Amino acid sequence: MPSKQARFVRSLVRQIALMVCVSMWLIVPESGAQGIKDAVNSELKDDGQRASNPDAEDQALLGLFDDGVYRSPQHGNDVTWGATWSADPLTMESNTNQSLDRLSLATDVARFQVFFVGAEGETADEYMTRFVRYRIAEDTTVAIVARDADNGVEWIAYTTAGQGDLVLHLIEIQLVDLDRTPQIGELIAGSDEFDQSFKDAIREIEVASLPPFVIVEGWPE
Repeated sequence: MPSKQARFVRSLVRQIALMVCVSMWLIVPESGAQGIKDAVNSELKDDGQRASNPDAEDQALLGLFDDGVYRSPQHGNDVTWGATWSADPLTMESNTNQSLDRLSLATDVARFQVFFVGAEGETADEYMTRFVRYRIAEDTTVAIVARDADNGVEWIAYTTAGQGDLVLHLIEIQLVDLDRTPQIGELIAGSDEFDQSFKDAIREIEVASLPPFVIVEGWPE
């Protein structure tokens, strides 16, 4: 029987594939979303800025410069992280056609990713509502645990069933850069590893000199 870590990794691969699809959807109006499902199993080739084996030049195009330092190529938002986390260039992107940048950080048992996208006039609440509707349609195991908002920041906690193990997702969406850029942060981890992974994220990751989550203080009770 595969180890729990191996099952989580397989589940995470599936979730990443879905997030590739979501990364397209986030800034596509609903009327133009036809065919997005086909992207789940396809490799993105956006402007040559995502490579199968990114070298230093490719990583710079993705926003990676020094170890533990990222700058959104299109939006200029900075992210830093400590030694617990490693950048995963193969699941990152900078898509100029969609005005979307994504940083992906991973440990052995968790993943944190942040998206910066060009606003199309939607509020954080409207982005979250579309996000939730889309994820439920794409994954029948989605179970919403809690959703709320504070000071214009939307957040949601939900679970998915991955290879028999419960996978926890915690997401915040807020508008930054004078409300021009939606920022979507997500932490994904197994149920046993989530609390420690959240602590590691809060301790070691900064997004624009702020914690990766500014409203939630952990998995909701």
